[in-house]
Amino acid sequence: MHWIKKAILTSFALIVAVISRLALAAAVLILAAQGLAEIQHLSRYALAYDIVQISRHLLAPAVSYLHANIPLVFAGLDLAPYLIAVGFIVVWATAEAERHHLRVLKWDLDEQRKRQVAEKAAEKERRREAARREELRRLHERERARLAEEASQRAQAEARAREQARRADGREQAQASAKPPASAAPVGADAASRREHLLELYAQTKKSLEEQKKNLSFLAVDVVDSTGMKQGEDPALAERDFRQYKKLVERVISAHKGLKAAWTPDGVMICFASVQNAVQAAQDLIRSLDHFNRQVKTIKADFKIRCGINAGKVLFDDTVPMEEMTDRNIDIAGHMQKYAEANTIYIGAHAIEGIRSQFGFRPVRKQVDGHDVYEWRPGASEDSTLAA
Repeated sequence: MHWIKKAILTSFALIVAVISRLALAAAVLILAAQGLAEIQHLSRYALAYDIVQISRHLLAPAVSYLHANIPLVFAGLDLAPYLIAVGFIVVWATAEAERHHLRVLKWDLDEQRKRQVAEKAAEKERRREAARREELRRLHERERARLAEEASQRAQAEARAREQARRADGREQAQASAKPPASAAPVGADAASRREHLLELYAQTKKSLEEQKKNLSFLAVDVVDSTGMKQGEDPALAERDFRQYKKLVERVISAHKGLKAAWTPDGVMICFASVQNAVQAAQDLIRSLDHFNRQVKTIKADFKIRCGINAGKVLFDDTVPMEEMTDRNIDIAGHMQKYAEANTIYIGAHAIEGIRSQFGFRPVRKQVDGHDVYEWRPGASEDSTLAA
């Protein structure tokens, strides 16, 4: 369909270009002929004389029609050819305006095609990512099922061993019934066996959980004074602006490969695979607010946000929603956000260690949950001490 529309627009543009050129040529010819007709002894100049005669011959029907309907002769000057030339000039100007309009339509069509291609590529990438996550989820489920089956088999084997031990102990007690009670099996044997079994299960479970831990980064974002921003505003407009803000955040999350996100009414906690992705997402979001406040939002108050970032090793399962993930590393990201100033990013020194000079962070005299804090704000130059 795109190529059909483009072919139609190209055809129309070609037709209009031909009409424009013909109209301009006709107007120039008519005006040139009228000028040449004023030359004395025109018949001596064959080419000029031929041009005048051809022009008069071609214009004769139109001139006759105009003379029959409109008085166009003033002080001996016939205005009909000039009126026809003006008509051709109007046609030329109209055709040029239509050519410009067709170029705009063609540009819009190309831009729409580019957007469609980009959207298809993004949708394909989302589907691949969803398929990858689904495959990982199935692998996790199979691994959990395998571990559970192995634990069940070990439990059954241990139960059979204990049963055989009890039977053997019973036979020995029956054979040695005359012997003193001191020869009986220890009373605490079963308890020791059960404790050993529980310790084994605990070790296997802990190992499985450790294998599911990943080094992740968490970005907490909150709108500054969101309640005050809505005061005195039309509720519908305020709701519309906050919906547009959420769409902006979701685009940033997608652009920087966010893994999961959990929303509060005006805030969000986002999980990233690396500190670099979390920092770049926060910086892009703060930089985007300038255009958002000038061109998108309609309420009076500008959108300002606080950002907090933390990183660490966290138990991660694709099937578990972000809202259900609990870890101290996540809590610290939220605390960093609460202490940050408007349109700034707070991050712990341990999380940004080794890469802070790449992103323009500078130290501040604050500690959050026992961690030294580094700050980034838009437009701030890098501190020379960061390279140390």
